Amino acid sequence: NETSGDNIKSSPILNNRLNFNYSPIAKDTESKISHNFSLGLNLLNRLKSTEQKPAFTETTGTFNYSFAF
Repeated sequence: NETSGDNIKSSPILNNRLNFNYSPIAKDTESKISHNFSLGLNLLNRLKSTEQKPAFTETTGTFNYSFAF
């Protein structure tokens, strides 16, 4: 991606995302409960600073647990 605007030099932006999902299989086949785990990581990086905006790196992580019955 690249940002630009009035009187602003363009600045390249790099955005990466990584996700992992895990759903274990129940040993008891009669159990109706299912569990789900997910882990996400997002990295946002403005590669070059401009007059109004400095270069920066931002990292965001998420962890989710859900179950259904």
